[in-house]
Order: sequence, then structure tokens, then C-alpha cells
Amino acid sequence: MFSLLKPTYVTLSNLNTRVEKHGDDSVSAIDLSINYDAPNTILDDFQPGLLDAFYKAAEAGDDSQATMDGFEISAKPLLRFNNLGAQKLGTEMVGHRFAVEYGIDEEVGIVLPAVNVGKFSLELKEGGTVSMKFRVQANSGLTEQIIGKLAMLISQEVRVTLTPPEVKAEVEEEPSLILPGMDEEDKELTAEDIFTAGVVPGTEAAAVH
Repeated sequence: MFSLLKPTYVTLSNLNTRVEKHGDDSVSAIDLSINYDAPNTILDDFQPGLLDAFYKAAEAGDDSQATMDGFEISAKPLLRFNNLGAQKLGTEMVGHRFAVEYGIDEEVGIVLPAVNVGKFSLELKEGGTVSMKFRVQANSGLTEQIIGKLAMLISQEVRVTLTPPEVKAEVEEEPSLILPGMDEEDKELTAEDIFTAGVVPGTEAAAVH
């Protein structure tokens, strides 16, 4: 199963806000689009054998290899087929924990403890790199502060984790926004806190493209 257990750099490319009906209640929901460049070994996280289906090892004397910083050299850097275009996967994952770090303090960030992940699109590149796009959806416990801060992070590179339900902490979480100097357990946000978080009054529910 695809996951990002260690903090990983991605780009938040788009945020769409909407309203869902839960029975008679209307609740806020978001669709967050994410771009991520990964080593091609990640293909087998979706389906064992997927890497071999699209990539092969270099022939003797061929020095082709993955060159992306921070990635291990791919043992199978060569595409089996040219001009594949984006490969769309039907993978849908439910109930994951999604956390976004921002600022210089790794303890400061946004936690969405129950998101759905899907709409995967992968561009397979020669040399062992996969440019991936996917969508994170949340529809529970969202606040104006959380939505506003996510909106301020659009088009930025941030560190995130994406954790499957089976390895989440047993203590149930609520969506949260942790600000600099703020204890996780505590206080209501002041006007100054909201300003620091980047929330612009009146724009919290607007779609960001």
C-alpha cells in the first residue's frame, strides 16, 4: 500500500473547498491536489510486479541510472515502452492520517486524521523517476483556520506524512492546526493567532486554483 511514513517533500498544487450533506447537516469538505516526484520503486507499493511491467535493468555497458537527489540509484532505470503518457490507477485508500509541516518548527503543522486518498496519475520517466499526482479528501472536523492555512500553502513545497490506518496511533485524533508557540492541548485561537496562520477572513471557503 502506498504511504509516506517519513516526512517527504511534496507540492500542494490545488485546494478545492465544497459542502457535503451528512444526513440533514451540511459540512465543509476539501479536495487537496498533490504533486510528488518519487523513485520508480514506489510502483510496487501499489501492486507487486508493477515496476517490472514498466521498467527494465540497464544492459551491460549502459550507465543509465536515476539521478534525483536523495533517491537510491534505480536497479531498473529503463522504460520498456516509449510515449506511454500518464498512467491512471484506480487505487482508493480510506481513513489515512495526513499531516503537513510548515515553518521552521517540525512540531508546527496541520493534522487531518481521517482522509481518503485516490485519483492517482503517474508519469513514468526514463532514468527511474515517477512524477505522481494524487488527491487527498477530508470531510470531518475542518475549521476555517485549517482551510485557510492550507490555502496559504498552495504552490509551495512542504513536508508531509501519509499513514495507513493500521499503523496510526490508537488514540483518536481530531483535525488540528498547531501554531508556533502553541501547546497542542490548549487554547482557543486569538485574532493574532489567526493572522499568523494566514487566514484571510471571508476567503476561508473559497476554492483555490
